[in-house]
Amino acid sequence: MLKNKTTSLASTNVIMDNPTLEMRYRQTKIIFTIGPATSIDEVLKQLINERVDICRINMAHATHEWTRGIIQQIKRVCGEVGRHIAIMMDIKGPEIRTGDIGEPIYLEHDQLFDLLMSVPTGDASLEGIRYVNVNYPMCQCQLPEPDQRRFGG
Repeated sequence: MLKNKTTSLASTNVIMDNPTLEMRYRQTKIIFTIGPATSIDEVLKQLINERVDICRINMAHATHEWTRGIIQQIKRVCGEVGRHIAIMMDIKGPEIRTGDIGEPIYLEHDQLFDLLMSVPTGDASLEGIRYVNVNYPMCQCQLPEPDQRRFGG
């Protein structure tokens, strides 16, 4: 039982005292996410010394400039410590957005509804089928045939 004691990663396993044995026996990778608390040089050095394997960069809100800077910082600190770690960039997936729909669209069970890549002129129905435009061009290729599309059961 831990009693408010801080234990370092390195002291929890005697294998970590011998890097050759560590590489041979340790099958788990330790990943940390870089952020405001972990991007300080001293904290980075401590994490690298404590045998983390991978630095995860969350790209959801990262700018190109920040990412370049943080990668340079990680590489510099790794050089100072004398230990290499991998850098993993966690990219966000596509964000499918609809165009302006104006009023709410209410659908009935088994009613046809189209997702279009471009906005036709006119009202919000084509040949009696309601539609909304989306900004995701691959959407067209990934959906099944129109008579098989089911959303929400």
